[in-house]
Amino acid sequence: MEVTAAYVTTAASWFSELAEYQKSLDLEGIFDPMVLLSRSERQAARNKVDCVARALEKYKQLYQSFMVNYHRDLLACASALPEAEKAAIREPMVAKLQDHLSEQAYFYQLRERWIAAVRGLIAIFDTHGKRICFDGELFLFEDNDELGHFIGLLTEIDEVAATETVLMEARALRMKERAGVLGIRIR
Repeated sequence: MEVTAAYVTTAASWFSELAEYQKSLDLEGIFDPMVLLSRSERQAARNKVDCVARALEKYKQLYQSFMVNYHRDLLACASALPEAEKAAIREPMVAKLQDHLSEQAYFYQLRERWIAAVRGLIAIFDTHGKRICFDGELFLFEDNDELGHFIGLLTEIDEVAATETVLMEARALRMKERAGVLGIRIR
């Protein structure tokens, strides 16, 4: 229980730190028309996306070592148990590990799709900016193919964000439930 409690506390802290860091970047601001229309603002937006990409890579490394160390420590705690009890613990643990790794890989894939789509959106304004204007409410494109590409990227960004939100809310709920069982309070 102590090992699990320590790891749940660490995981909750990382989860919270990543969310707060991304919030501090004001990623929604990237989609402001004035940002997309300004070369210098687009560069600032690209820098924010690069920060997200670097944070994701750091998080991947932390998570990988976290999962290895957590399961190693759990198995070490179980080593004193009789063989039948070890086997009863090991099989569900391996299955749960696979579930966590699959979910985490899906999260990485989503985040990488979001990064690529936002970079693509910014690039539209770098290459076609003179053929795009903003009338105060809508972007107007001279070329329908460019408009279609723009809409496709916005749709991708929205779909990924919605899916990530559901995934993260489910994960946060599971972490709170597990923490509650261990007597840990997570905000």
